[in-house]
Amino acid sequence: MNLIIGVIANVHGIRGELRVYPETNDLGIFETLSSVFIDDKEYKRSSTRFHKNMVLLKLEGIEDRTTAERLKGKEIRAKEEELPPLHPEEYYIYELIGSTVYDEKSQKVGELVDVLENKANDVFVVRTDEGKEILLPYIDECVLQVDQKNKKIVIKRMEGLL
Repeated sequence: MNLIIGVIANVHGIRGELRVYPETNDLGIFETLSSVFIDDKEYKRSSTRFHKNMVLLKLEGIEDRTTAERLKGKEIRAKEEELPPLHPEEYYIYELIGSTVYDEKSQKVGELVDVLENKANDVFVVRTDEGKEILLPYIDECVLQVDQKNKKIVIKRMEGLL
């Protein structure tokens, strides 16, 4: 499976270098990958450097500004097996989507439909059976258990959130 690691925001210079907005917390990924995918086409990575909060990525086959500009707004993906291993308590967001969310009394709250990434903490978007969306901060006080294998999440009902 190919996972999104960034989005091409713009070009940099005249030699086809891409300005990439990273969609990952680990920018080191961009330095270790041998290749990336854009629109299912594989490109070998030539070089990677960083500027402010952007990744400057040079790919083989993209040698000029005109070619690079055609890729603006496109997602950059990487093979999951090329990404560094996760720590035991870490997950890829796609692995959690579709999980059933229960409260601490085993009552179903809804289904996890999205995870909003935020500087302070991630936020779970849970859709109830009635179609209402609930936003839950992914903090220890609220999210008690994440069982990725069984697609089950247990939360604590907190006043003002549910």
